[in-house]
Amino acid sequence: MTFDFARPEDREQLIELYDLCFPGEHEYAVWFHENVRCRYRTLVYREDGRVVSMIDLIDTALEKNGEQMKAVYLYAVATRPQCRGRGIMGEMIEYTFDLLRREGTELAVLLTQNDSLFRFYDRFGFRSVFSVSEVTANADMPAFLCKARLLDETDVKSVYALYHAAIQGRAAVFRDEERFAEILEEYEGHAYGLFDQQGTLLSYALMDEEDKRAVEVIGYGCNYLLYVCTMDEKSCRGRTLPTGRNDISTGCARALTDRAEAFLRDGLPPYLNVLYN
Repeated sequence: MTFDFARPEDREQLIELYDLCFPGEHEYAVWFHENVRCRYRTLVYREDGRVVSMIDLIDTALEKNGEQMKAVYLYAVATRPQCRGRGIMGEMIEYTFDLLRREGTELAVLLTQNDSLFRFYDRFGFRSVFSVSEVTANADMPAFLCKARLLDETDVKSVYALYHAAIQGRAAVFRDEERFAEILEEYEGHAYGLFDQQGTLLSYALMDEEDKRAVEVIGYGCNYLLYVCTMDEKSCRGRTLPTGRNDISTGCARALTDRAEAFLRDGLPPYLNVLYN
């Protein structure tokens, strides 16, 4: 099989394939291809000039205690339904590993919660390493007065500092201030922060479009922040850093070097989240 990278004229085919494999997300697919995909690469397999399979290769990194590990996030892994079962994606994934090794990438990572997909990726050396813990809303305010408000671009530095303090001791997706600026723009109107009386950020929450579930909530008083976001103490849930107890598996990694294997193994449970998922 021969693989190549998508070209600008493939845009409509890529969106069509995304719609076929991830139904109900057309608006997001268009947004992603207009705002994100242009900065990354999409590996494709064609038959008679038609895109049959694709993998978005998004450059990222994991960090732990100041050390960074170059990684690539495999996103929108998709094959046309009528072409499945022929081993196309398996060959594509193995080709991707060879490509990443040549480029000096040490980790391939992906996010999924589908048990059958965990089993599929296990065949290629991926192992389930990423997880989250779930927290619930609680109407009890922390011991001191605090207030919640929507976050904006002026809060980037504070959110960046809080996240990096929280992930110490574990391998977690690297985010610089530029990435947090992008995240706050992506979650505009749905990103909330909890502040003390001096204006110090205590916790933040990135809510879904209906403000019913937190894709990520991190920091002190996050249970109360969830309550303020939803005024729902019964059903609101949020995802936070894994504790190692009753965690929910969310993703896999394939270490391409021994150093990467040790990087994932040592320390607190690894964390990968908010990568266009």
